[in-house]
Amino acid sequence: SDLVQEAVGHPRLFITGGEPLLQAGALCEFLRKYRECRANEAKEVILQTNGTIHSKEVLPYVDLLSIDIKTPGSGESPDLDVLDAYLEYSHSAPRTQVKMLITSEEDFDYAMAAAWEVWKRNRTTQIIIGATNRTPAHPAGVKELGDMLRKQREWCEAFLATDWPPTARFLPQYHVLLFGNRKGV
Repeated sequence: SDLVQEAVGHPRLFITGGEPLLQAGALCEFLRKYRECRANEAKEVILQTNGTIHSKEVLPYVDLLSIDIKTPGSGESPDLDVLDAYLEYSHSAPRTQVKMLITSEEDFDYAMAAAWEVWKRNRTTQIIIGATNRTPAHPAGVKELGDMLRKQREWCEAFLATDWPPTARFLPQYHVLLFGNRKGV
């Protein structure tokens, strides 16, 4: 297809959504064709999922599986059974990373506990903790750039001062700092 031919020219294919696994059958077919076209070349396929759908048939075509775990501040609940299925499969499949965004102390505590659970299940899983100023509820007092920078620093210092798994890292949400604290950023 034209889409496969267009993708073939790129060294890295990053599949995200919405939720790309809602279209697991079509995605599988696309990735199979993509791999056939790139059979002799090293190309990386990254799949970002919100972790609500487990699709084992897609994973053989994926080099890096990136799973978002929803924290309490997101207003959504993670499906830990689906996460467990991915982590179980990840021992023999693609590299896996888990990402969580924190906006509050409750999120911070939840993310730390979840990070340890992920690490216990698969010690090679990369764990990324990001602090954001913009999920449904603003942290108190965060309105301007200086406030956002201060809050990012506080989260970073809290991360460094506590005991996280060795594969965990903290990534501030710089896109919000660069482009503002508004919808779509």
